[in-house]
Amino acid sequence: MKSVVKNSLLIVVLIFLIAGCSVSTSAETEAQSISLKEAEKVKIELLMGAGELNLTGGADKETLVEATFSYNQPELKPVVDYNVSNKNGHLIIKNKDVSNVSLNNIENSWSLKLNDDVKKELHVTLGAGEGTFKLGSMNVTFLDLKLGAGEVTLDFSGDWNQDAEANIKGGVGEATLLLPKDVGVKVKAVGGLGEINTNGLTKDGDFYVNDAFGKSDVNLYIDVKGGVGEINLKVE
Repeated sequence: MKSVVKNSLLIVVLIFLIAGCSVSTSAETEAQSISLKEAEKVKIELLMGAGELNLTGGADKETLVEATFSYNQPELKPVVDYNVSNKNGHLIIKNKDVSNVSLNNIENSWSLKLNDDVKKELHVTLGAGEGTFKLGSMNVTFLDLKLGAGEVTLDFSGDWNQDAEANIKGGVGEATLLLPKDVGVKVKAVGGLGEINTNGLTKDGDFYVNDAFGKSDVNLYIDVKGGVGEINLKVE
């Protein structure tokens, strides 16, 4: 337990260092647009060491992702790789190198607008920072999120045309899940050393369900594991 608390405190210190840094005026901003090509299904991997990650839908139908990157250290420049084989796409976006990144005046943000139509799996690792994901329109079939430290908001509200699964693992910080009212939702949440706060859900054994679960043709199955901090589950 002592080692867990010690490691957690170190991560908290990292958060404060990042949050307390002033914004640099020398940040470089670049935009990229990646064509969907002939992919009918795409696996997307996002690996960010530290920073702010915003993820939404709404990209052009012929485009997989419209991205805007802002960073003030060359080591934070993202590497983007996309290939398609047998109509299966694989997109990787990751920081070039974070081993020598200075936390003084750090600025690192990704704003990604994804295609709404193509089926996709999302695998996201965010070391430290903040994340906002609007998932309801993006035709996501599976989400795997690993958060080291910081805050993340996952907006599942909206129309879902098929069942989907999500695995969310947090370290130190806060995870807020905004859940749909008219789509069935079943959540297994384990808080670790933190708290679990719910609104609009009913506890059913080890799970939390909304009123639509068991009645809706489409259901979301979500597994959330928190470390030190809070898990907030809210039905919109």
